[in-house]
Amino acid sequence: MNKHSITIEISNIPLLLSLEYKEARNFFLPYQTDSELLEGGLCASEIDWCHIQQKGLPRCGQIEISLMTALASDALLAYNRMILHAVAFSFREKAWLIAADPQVGKSTQIRYLMDLYPGEFSVICGDR
Repeated sequence: MNKHSITIEISNIPLLLSLEYKEARNFFLPYQTDSELLEGGLCASEIDWCHIQQKGLPRCGQIEISLMTALASDALLAYNRMILHAVAFSFREKAWLIAADPQVGKSTQIRYLMDLYPGEFSVICGDR
C-alpha cells in the first residue's frame, strides 16, 4: 500500500513517486518540486517487490529507494535523460565521468588523482 507521495524534478522533468516507506520519501525530499506533471506517476509493483524478496532482501525503505531510482531512470529515457551513479570532474580542460556501482571507489580514485596532479583537477559533481 502506497502511503507517501512526492513530486520530484530530475533534469527538468517532474515525476510523481508513490511510496510505501517514509524513509524513501525523505530521501527524495531534496528533489521535491511544485512543477506540473507531464505524465502519470511511478510506484514499485508487487512484481518488483517479489523479485527483491526472491533475492533474499527485505521489503524496506532503502530497497524502495533503489527501486524508485531505477523506475525514475527508466521514465527519464523517454526524455533523452538518464541517471548515473557517477563522479564528474574536469582535468586539463576536459570533462570526465566515472560511472560505476556504489562502493567501487570512484571518489577514492578522484582523491588519488587530485594528489597526483594538484591544481589540475576539480570535481564537477560528486555523489549527487
